Amino acid sequence: MQTRNTVLIRDLNDMLAGSGEDIAAAIDAADAASALHLQATLGDYARQLFATQEPAHEAAATHAVSVFLHLQHPAAQAERLTFLFDASTYFLAIGKNTRAFVLAKICLDAATALDNLPLIRRAHSSLGALQILSANYADAATHLDQAFSIAVQIDDRNAAATALNNVTGLFLQMGLYREAIDAAKSGLTFADDSAKGDLKRMEISGNGLICAHRSRDHEAALHFLQTGTDIVRKRSLPPTVRAIFEFARAVYLIDSNDAETASALIQAARTDLMPTRNPRVEIALDLAHCLCQWASRESEAMRRARTRLREIYHLSKQTNIQHDDVLLAMMRVYGTAVTPEEAKIGMEYARELVDYTTSVKKAKFYHQLTLRGVELHDSAHDAGKGFDPFEKLRSMLTPPAVMRANTVEKNEELTAIHEELAKIRAKALRAEIRSTAYDAAENWAVAAEFFDDNTGEHCFRVGHLAGLLAREIGMDEAFCVRVEHAARLHDIGKVAVNEMILLKPGPLNPVELTAMREHTNVGAELLAGTQDETLKMAAEVARYHHEWWNGAGYPAGLSMMEIPLSARVCALADVYDALTHKRAYKHAWTHEAAVTEIASLKGLQFDPTLVPAFLRVLERARADGAWVKAAGHDDVQSNSVIQARRMLVDAIEAAGT
Repeated sequence: MQTRNTVLIRDLNDMLAGSGEDIAAAIDAADAASALHLQATLGDYARQLFATQEPAHEAAATHAVSVFLHLQHPAAQAERLTFLFDASTYFLAIGKNTRAFVLAKICLDAATALDNLPLIRRAHSSLGALQILSANYADAATHLDQAFSIAVQIDDRNAAATALNNVTGLFLQMGLYREAIDAAKSGLTFADDSAKGDLKRMEISGNGLICAHRSRDHEAALHFLQTGTDIVRKRSLPPTVRAIFEFARAVYLIDSNDAETASALIQAARTDLMPTRNPRVEIALDLAHCLCQWASRESEAMRRARTRLREIYHLSKQTNIQHDDVLLAMMRVYGTAVTPEEAKIGMEYARELVDYTTSVKKAKFYHQLTLRGVELHDSAHDAGKGFDPFEKLRSMLTPPAVMRANTVEKNEELTAIHEELAKIRAKALRAEIRSTAYDAAENWAVAAEFFDDNTGEHCFRVGHLAGLLAREIGMDEAFCVRVEHAARLHDIGKVAVNEMILLKPGPLNPVELTAMREHTNVGAELLAGTQDETLKMAAEVARYHHEWWNGAGYPAGLSMMEIPLSARVCALADVYDALTHKRAYKHAWTHEAAVTEIASLKGLQFDPTLVPAFLRVLERARADGAWVKAAGHDDVQSNSVIQARRMLVDAIEAAGT
């Protein structure tokens, strides 16, 4: 066997000449050190093939994969999985999506058996991306949720950025541009300052730019454009990542009437990247180049663009790479047809793209199709009387026909997916909020609450209810998550109030009442002077959550809409929780009594538009039964002050026994 090992190490060509099963058997029979060495040698060789992302190496890559699929040596399993992940990425890059999916599923099962969280995360991320391509959006959302959660759990910021980039792509495919932009912005904040982080930011910038451009969000588009451009200038990147960004940038610049700049940038990219012979690179850059040529309006350049586009069309159809973008480009160049024959050709491309669009998968192209369809109609009208290429498209492109398949509000499956993605977005926002400054503030707030609530959990329940109410009134997810965390800090100013006042069983005298009310200003001052958006909102909540709708509250006597929405939301959550829990000066009220009290104060203490929404929230929460336990449960369990108090109480009780 040692002779065989030596041969395998010395001659990789001979090594790959045998069957995958035979080679795997030889490695499995070796001792642990030799097995790892042999596997690493083969892995390094194969990864050189994978790195090119060229279809010409498919046969060799497939053979290497067959070896790794047969490997059973216990010492080599982690390396085996890493290799199979790389192989899955390679097959995805060359358009072999089914093979990529099978390998990713094998990796998930094996990583789960090994209980290896980083590898489990990677498998979920890969499967999520592949399910997007297959239009299995519900499954994609499930995998991406798992990938993001694990990334946060193991504190892998770049992995979290990867998950959010895939979420961006999922929203994009569904035509939900606003949500996609928000996910992309979150992804940018997660990526670190390393080379790997720059790579993630580049991927996100390309997707984000496409979304911003499609939604005509000029400010967001410039943000993604600048982020990606800065990375291109300072760092060499994998060809596929750069090519996709270059395509997005070129389309944006062309549609912004700056085709000259787009053309110069694409020419530079083609010089740098085209020798890779990668179909994703070739299609992205050549497609962008053709669009630049067409935008020049020079007759010879336009002719060359059409010729090359027809070649790209066949390549993209064969590889299933950017075929929808190619079809849209064909509609664009035939949208200015000068003859009925050319208009008919444009019609055929449009009809093919309609097949994409009328499925949920390509909701993103509805508006683009409509625009290019109108162009075709106008061209045909000018070119030949009596021929209307848009006539046959009209029934397919009208909102009733397309939107029945694409509108989230009318599609139960998409609605469920949208809700699942909102959860991922919320998780991302929560992870963003967690910072040293916020955690310190939360600990102070919890400590302050021990006098009123000896569990220290009042602030978490208030935050949970505030978040539920914000969602009930239709606020965006960023506001909902921020108000949930900001509301936890509403009583942080009580750290400065004498405990004898906080624990007094009877009514407070005027001096004591003044001191108690000062906790609003103290809390706001403690949280002031920060650029953190959540802590800014927390300062607002701390100062104004005792203001009344009719102006009878404190400290500023604000009324109605003068009171920030965050404070009006928190006020309802705070009062309900205070009423329904025991305090030094009162017994706990029943849910029914608390609801009656809150309803009676509608338009007096509380915003009259919020009270009905809050009562609906309470009824659902009560019906759920587990909402109290769910109220910030994970954060409660991890809060250092609460845990320290529990340890102290346990120690005292143990000593007493």
